[in-house]
Amino acid sequence: RRDRSQVQLRAATDVALSCNFLRWRPGLRIAVPLRFVDRLQNPFLKRGGYLHRLEHFLDVRCDDPADVPAFLDVSCAVGSKNHVYRKSDVRVPPGVALDASDRPLAVVKTK
Repeated sequence: RRDRSQVQLRAATDVALSCNFLRWRPGLRIAVPLRFVDRLQNPFLKRGGYLHRLEHFLDVRCDDPADVPAFLDVSCAVGSKNHVYRKSDVRVPPGVALDASDRPLAVVKTK
């Protein structure tokens, strides 16, 4: 199980302040930060909508430490008002496994 104290973030900006290192073992669950990309390609977000993030990290499992990604990307190019980005929208690199649940990660909202 991951420990929330692995990465300490600044509350206002989500900038990493501190990081704890882990001893590697196959099947280790690691919290990887989410990165929402292609925001400027979404017409609703360009017109003043915003992305309400529900999750900042996702737990991944890898058998090889070289396969652990620095970020998991979620494309925001499609979607309109109240569109929900789910875990199934994450671009998963090869060698990375996510659990089967499809929980929401972010919602497009209006001001």
